[in-house]
Amino acid sequence: MVAAHNFKVAYIGGGSRFVITFLHGLVNCVDKLKFLGSSILLTLMDPNLPRATEMAQYAEIVAKQTGLPLSVEVTNERKVAIDGAHLIIYSAGVHEKLHVIRATFDAVLGGHVEPDSCPGMAMEGVAHWEIVEKLAEETRTLAPNAIFCTLANPTDVLAAAVERRFSIKSVGVCVEVPQLKRWLAVHLKVKVSDVELLDYIGVNHIGYVLRWTVKGEDATSLLRERLMELMNSDQWDPWNDAFAQFFLATGYLRTSPYHHLPYRQDWDEDMQERRRVFYERTYPMSWSEYQQRELAKALAEGRMIPEEGLNTPSSMLTPYPYPDTGQTLGELVVGLAGGVSSPIPLQVHNGESNPNLSPNFWLELPTSVRNGKLIPKTISPSPDWILEQVRLLAYQRSLLADWFAGKDSEGLLKALLLMPGHFPFKGLLTFAQEVAKHFRPFA
Repeated sequence: MVAAHNFKVAYIGGGSRFVITFLHGLVNCVDKLKFLGSSILLTLMDPNLPRATEMAQYAEIVAKQTGLPLSVEVTNERKVAIDGAHLIIYSAGVHEKLHVIRATFDAVLGGHVEPDSCPGMAMEGVAHWEIVEKLAEETRTLAPNAIFCTLANPTDVLAAAVERRFSIKSVGVCVEVPQLKRWLAVHLKVKVSDVELLDYIGVNHIGYVLRWTVKGEDATSLLRERLMELMNSDQWDPWNDAFAQFFLATGYLRTSPYHHLPYRQDWDEDMQERRRVFYERTYPMSWSEYQQRELAKALAEGRMIPEEGLNTPSSMLTPYPYPDTGQTLGELVVGLAGGVSSPIPLQVHNGESNPNLSPNFWLELPTSVRNGKLIPKTISPSPDWILEQVRLLAYQRSLLADWFAGKDSEGLLKALLLMPGHFPFKGLLTFAQEVAKHFRPFA
């Protein structure tokens, strides 16, 4: 007889709507979990108990409707959630704190700062680090063998910093690679399950797909033809221009149609107007309004948010956040609970997996999880110009992680100067000095 609750998940930020995505990911893996005899205890920790309680109510509906071996509890005490956990998912919101930090430093750096730039990642990381640091300290005591999984950006930097400072096995999960499958399916008019991303490598939000197929066949020519039709049509989001232009010029996909650094996407008045018209025409309501409406209906009717339409190409508007990332999280639980996962996009410690890059880097790679062990894929050879860019990006984030981990007090400055982008030199120096003075995470 299987012991009750033999796999505990602590979800920090348990009032997040992303809990729905996690639950649906578990449902996708329900047969695997039942075969393993795994019973899951999901502890939703959030200072906002009403929001976490709402998510717990939804979790109970999911378990009842699908037979998922899951029970759920709610707490506002972090230590209660962490104690004895096997997987700790971090998804806390720090919007107000991040707003203050950005208001303080954007002007120093010459205006709006892209979140994926080094200063942008540093600001977001600082906003999270006070919580993450305490969480990791308590994890080391209460659940030393747990896996720390961050959904909060910068996912690769935070994961690397936690493992380097606290010796807690850590991974980052980003929505972009799974979301790219949906983007391709929508634009190629196929099912999401028809699209396979076989080899990709990069960092959080920024990377390259080296091999991919649609229905088992290389689809480079198909996408090239389709993009030529789409880019001047009403169905095209102009924010994807840079992604499409890069593909048409090189034949390679970036891992996200929405994140363009280290390249620049023009954001002039014409672009803003084109995007405003596209959104007004395409989306009758915002994502948050639509998703809140669907959750409210599900809770009122006592049934799960339906999956109908998710695998049918229509638009990127989905009834709960980033549904394709649910598969990543569900498979992660399967692998950690003693099974074998499908290859999933994780930001992981490279180690010896890709010997042409530093073993100390955290890279986004197809990763299998077998009986609790992370096995990053050794990807197929990539062009030198792609490999060297990935190397620089990963090195920059490694320097940032060392700074957060307290391993290198100059790590932030080194990271800023390695790839300074369009920021003024004086602004970068001032930013590094002021952040270290007021927000130094390892002081």
